[in-house]
Amino acid sequence: MIKKDECIRALNDMIASAAVVGDTDESKSFQESSAIFIKKTLNNYEKARSLVDDINQHISRPFNKDYFIKKITEIRNMVASLDSWNDDSNILTEEMEKYIVEQLVVEEIIGDIKELGDGKSGAVIHLIKVICKDYAKSGHYIVKSFDTEKVTGTAANEVRTSQSIYENSPDDFRDNHLVRPQHSDTINDEHIMKKVMIFDYATDDLLGSTALCKLKNTANHSKYIEAISYDLLKKWNAVPTQSREQNDFFTSLLINRLGPDERFEEGAKKVLDYPDRPWVSTRNGTYPNPFYYIKSTSDFDWFNSKGMYKGRIHGDFHGDNIICIDTDKEMDMKYRIIDYSHFKNDGYLLYDHAYLEIDRYLHIYGKIKGWEKWENDMKKLVETSFQNKCEESITLIALAMRNSICNGIKKWATEKHLEKQVSNIEMQLALARVAAGIKFFCHANKKEDEYDEEKKKDDEEKKKNLFLYVAICLNRVFKLSHYSGHENNIGVATIKTD
Repeated sequence: MIKKDECIRALNDMIASAAVVGDTDESKSFQESSAIFIKKTLNNYEKARSLVDDINQHISRPFNKDYFIKKITEIRNMVASLDSWNDDSNILTEEMEKYIVEQLVVEEIIGDIKELGDGKSGAVIHLIKVICKDYAKSGHYIVKSFDTEKVTGTAANEVRTSQSIYENSPDDFRDNHLVRPQHSDTINDEHIMKKVMIFDYATDDLLGSTALCKLKNTANHSKYIEAISYDLLKKWNAVPTQSREQNDFFTSLLINRLGPDERFEEGAKKVLDYPDRPWVSTRNGTYPNPFYYIKSTSDFDWFNSKGMYKGRIHGDFHGDNIICIDTDKEMDMKYRIIDYSHFKNDGYLLYDHAYLEIDRYLHIYGKIKGWEKWENDMKKLVETSFQNKCEESITLIALAMRNSICNGIKKWATEKHLEKQVSNIEMQLALARVAAGIKFFCHANKKEDEYDEEKKKDDEEKKKNLFLYVAICLNRVFKLSHYSGHENNIGVATIKTD
């Protein structure tokens, strides 16, 4: 990607060239090459979009030197005023572009290339628009790539699972909310071996597409979340199964997280002064210690749900894995789910809901220092039944998001006539929140050599907040189970403050 100062220099050269451009053929060629450069370089910048459109419309008209110079000058001044400039985000490398052209038999990759950002797994995701020799294949695609040495495990196996998920999901959900895998291979991209996957992205609005976590319209955010919450249950799992054997609830959702010397234990020992005590105390309350109780659920009476719903779960359902159209028109609101590397066909339902919920909480409360407000707000958000709106005086965005998730669950339960199963649904949601909280806690508790010292320091507060969140959610489980905790009260742990 061209650097900002190079872009400004190129635009200045255009202005100078426009002043001396010659005959009609020369001016037409000059206009076309200038428009291609401007569109490919600037079309993803919202402030530049109207100027880019003006230049493209001008191509079909006779060359007007004064108008052209005026518009290019406006674009140059706009570029100079940009606070942020992505040097490499909206362009594909030469090898990746070559691979796409070969696989899709592409005549042109149109300049509408948009990066959704680095995935949490280390993958990079681009949205592209192409014109293919077979015109029926022309349209929008998602291109996902990752370094094969850095990304392993379930993420590396996504190729094998994507086609199966797409083919075996209900038609309505699949056609409207999933992406279809087209091609995948490993390529040598600038001396790095990368896995590249191409997915069909059926939408007419590439530039309006963005990750859920980046939606600018907060009202849209709530509407999307409520619709997604409902669709995961009603459309993706129209006929869920109900299991009375839940011994694998935590182990199935938290593979390689709960065992000895795994991240949950390592993290608990860093966060708590006495990790083996059954209770955790703060200035504002006392909660069951998740590390004490969850490492051996079979030893305790609180884990006694009479039946849990199982079905399809995404397994990594954070805001970057949901692509939405950022629009003010409700009829145009559409979304697609990506990244199927953690998919389970017989997972525990509501885990995706809980996962998205804690992901959004971390985003909303990310700049708040100290955990007193976090603790107070989380207690109110978690302890309110999914059947009721939480109306406490807390952070409004968090309130709206939580209510949207619960509204979707409530609507599904009502339509399925599950009035007699409400207590089981309450329990399953509470347990799902515990599991999702542990997953995020373990993710924050990375090995020290996996990130730099500054990142380690930034994560300390997050780890404490997440452990406290899990404790609050487990306390909700205890209340629903009418379980008072371990009778042998051998002491209380506290969260370390230094």
